[in-house]
Amino acid sequence: MNLNRSPLLQVIDLNVDFKSEGKTTAILKEISFVLEKGETLGIVGESGSGKTITVQSILNLIPTPPLSGISGKILFKDTDLLNCSQTQLRSIRGKEIAYIFQEPMTALNPVLSIGDQIMEMIRTHESTGRKSAFQKAVSLLEEVGIPSPEQRMKNFPHELSGGMRQRAMIAMALSCNPEILLADEPTTALDVTIQAQVLELFKELKQTRGTSIIFVTHDLGVIAEIADKLMVLRQGMIIEEGPLDQIFKSPQQEYTRELISLLGGE
Repeated sequence: MNLNRSPLLQVIDLNVDFKSEGKTTAILKEISFVLEKGETLGIVGESGSGKTITVQSILNLIPTPPLSGISGKILFKDTDLLNCSQTQLRSIRGKEIAYIFQEPMTALNPVLSIGDQIMEMIRTHESTGRKSAFQKAVSLLEEVGIPSPEQRMKNFPHELSGGMRQRAMIAMALSCNPEILLADEPTTALDVTIQAQVLELFKELKQTRGTSIIFVTHDLGVIAEIADKLMVLRQGMIIEEGPLDQIFKSPQQEYTRELISLLGGE
C-alpha cells in the first residue's frame, strides 16, 4: 500500500472573482478541500454562497463574463486543471470527471433523442461503433432505473418526466465511467418520492462503481442521506468542514447550527 498516495482531487486556495458594471467582486475566497476515491463530499450553504461556482471551477465551466479572475490549484491526479488547455480539459470532461446539472431541460439538447445524446458522449471519448454505443446506452438507462430502456432511447427530453430526465442525465454522466461525479443540486426539482429514488441510485453507484461524488445542495436532509464529509459555505468562504457525523452531532459555527435546524438536520 502506498501511504503517500495523493488524493483523487485536491483544491488549494481557490479564489474566483466576477466583474459586473466595472466592479470586481470576490465570489470564492481561499477554498481548499480534498476528495478521496470512493468518497462523497457534500457542499451546502444558502443561495449565493458559492456552491455551484465551486464545482463549476473544477471543469472550467464558468462563463466569461462574469468571470474575471481565478487563482489557486485544482489538482486531479496531480494535474492542475487550472493550467490545462481547452483540449486537455475536453478529454477530461465527461470521461474522467462528469457534471450533472440541476435542471436537465436546460442541459439536454431538445432536438436530439435521449439515446443519441448518450451515444454521442460515448463515441466522443471511446473508440466504438454505433451498435456498441447503442447497446451501452441501453444498459446505462437500465442501470439508472428507466423502464423499457430501448424504447426510451427514442424519446426526446420533453417526452420524459422530470425524474426520468434526471435519470437520463445521470446515465449520460456515467457513460464513460468517470472517476468523479459533480452533482449540482440534482434532486432540487424532484418530488420527494423521486428524490429518494435518485439518492438511492447515487448510493448504489458509489458502492458498485467506487465513484467519488461532490454533491451540491441547500438541503442538509439530502446530504445526511449520502455524504461522508460536509463542507459548509457562506459568502464564498468555508466556515466549517469535516466528517458528516461529527458536524451534525457537534457543529462549531452558529451558521451551521442554524442550517441544521432550518433544513431538516438533526
